[in-house]
Amino acid sequence: MSDDKQEDDKPKPRGPASTYDLKSVAGLALKAARPALGRQGFAETELLARWDAIAGPQLAEHTLPVKVIPARRGEGTAGTGGVLHLKVDSGPAAMMLTYMEPQVIERVNAYFGWKAIDRLKLIQGPLPDRPARKLPTHRPLSPEEEAKLAALLDGVADPALKAALLNLGRALVGEG
Repeated sequence: MSDDKQEDDKPKPRGPASTYDLKSVAGLALKAARPALGRQGFAETELLARWDAIAGPQLAEHTLPVKVIPARRGEGTAGTGGVLHLKVDSGPAAMMLTYMEPQVIERVNAYFGWKAIDRLKLIQGPLPDRPARKLPTHRPLSPEEEAKLAALLDGVADPALKAALLNLGRALVGEG
């Protein structure tokens, strides 16, 4: 009887994988990116992935985060952040960045919600090529849609405003 009980306690082999074994794409993507990113940690991975949103499009066009050196642990370092190494593509951009350093540090720390960065270290050099962003294309409007749009804008007296609203309307209607 004890042999029968032991056989019942053993885990039974599973059949083919079911749909309940789905894996998160984000987790798989992070696993795939980790070797390329090395041991740079969460902060650097987030900075690389979201640099355009953190820095803003104008600043992100001329800069790229290289690495974050965290603050050393120990006495006197409580509450201090690390150093963000930024690659800058030109001298004028580096000069502008020295003046904008407090704002950049504030943006990065606001994004993370804690004092992750205390200062910036600028490294001048060429940035890798980025794919050109494509402007969205809109389908041409039908004559009925053009007529509806024109009827909506009949009450607008200013010709410049009317033209701007007409372009906006064409883009919005032609989008969907």
